[in-house]
Amino acid sequence: MLRLVGSSPSSGPSLEAALAAGLAELLDPPDREGLVTVEGDWPRLDRIAIDLGGATIRPKKFASKQPAMGGGPRVTVQDVRVESRPLHYEGSRIDAAIEASGAVFRLADDWLILEDADAGQVFAQIAHADIENLLLQGARAAPRPRASRSSEPNSRCPKPARATSVSICE
Repeated sequence: MLRLVGSSPSSGPSLEAALAAGLAELLDPPDREGLVTVEGDWPRLDRIAIDLGGATIRPKKFASKQPAMGGGPRVTVQDVRVESRPLHYEGSRIDAAIEASGAVFRLADDWLILEDADAGQVFAQIAHADIENLLLQGARAAPRPRASRSSEPNSRCPKPARATSVSICE
């Protein structure tokens, strides 16, 4: 799922601009030129390439507005590549790449959502120390539970949560 900013795309160049603007809200790329490349005739595109190499994710909280379910214009893309070698976040380095062929995307609200692909692969590499750093950053940023107060000496209070959960979604 990729964020789109601007008017609803209706051509390759307008999709390229909307994707670049969406990424610019999230990242500080080293070079905005060539961040996103879209090739082909709308709505059957030949290629989407996104190069996040050297970019830094801004430590900012974004509203998690969910896209509308159901219909929306479909866009097919023969070759999709997203690379981030490296991508930086909170002092950590992440190397990742996503490749897909025969991809079908749906435009929904301000999102480009991958619905299907004929083939694809995902690569990710992160050092152990960087995983620890990211988990600690997440734990520090997590809201702390409020302690309940009671006048009864033997009242049961829930123990504060001290764990941070990590989810890997398919």
